[in-house]
Amino acid sequence: MRRFPLPSLLLCFLLNVVVTRSQVNRRAAIDHVNRGTKELDAGDLDGALTDFNRAIELDPNDSAPYFNRGLVRRRQADYDGAISDFTRSIELSPQQARAFVGHGYARMRKGDTDGAVTDYNKALELNPRSALAYFNRAFARKDKGDLDGALADFTKAVEIDERDADAFYERGILRGARGDLDGAISDFAKAIELNPQNAKAYANRGIIMLLQGRDCRTESIRS
Repeated sequence: MRRFPLPSLLLCFLLNVVVTRSQVNRRAAIDHVNRGTKELDAGDLDGALTDFNRAIELDPNDSAPYFNRGLVRRRQADYDGAISDFTRSIELSPQQARAFVGHGYARMRKGDTDGAVTDYNKALELNPRSALAYFNRAFARKDKGDLDGALADFTKAVEIDERDADAFYERGILRGARGDLDGAISDFAKAIELNPQNAKAYANRGIIMLLQGRDCRTESIRS
């Protein structure tokens, strides 16, 4: 039978303990992320923040809790904190488009429109089917005065997600501002069809139809 010196046996034992503890921490961190995600969905931001903080303590090299904590901080209007978390999430997992979208949104809220566009461009490079990236980039482009680019992005967003009432509404606003009144009415009608509670879509459509001398009541019934 092969014999091992006592120091070697002790080293093997310690390595096994370290590996086991790491695995336990990893599983516990995942549990905290899962629980925090449910709390975030339910609107319990404080509870979610506590769980994501704990997940990071247990497994600081996992990008998920940083990303999710960024979402919490964004909803708390802590945009500096959100930028920090999304940045760390990207460092740990550079191929996740959603982190670039979150990073861009926070930068936009901080007034860094150019930085936001750069982030959305990267998100779309990683995931060309991200309707949210197109939707958000449209606002950034609109803010920069690039109305053609904004219109193209809203159009791309509704092509990818035909159920996005907000994208139809925002494209309607832009079309109306650019003088495409029929296009605006069409978009507001679609927004109303998808979300009948959108009072602003009714109001804007009504204003345009009045300008065109059309019967708002008839149009509303048709919707």
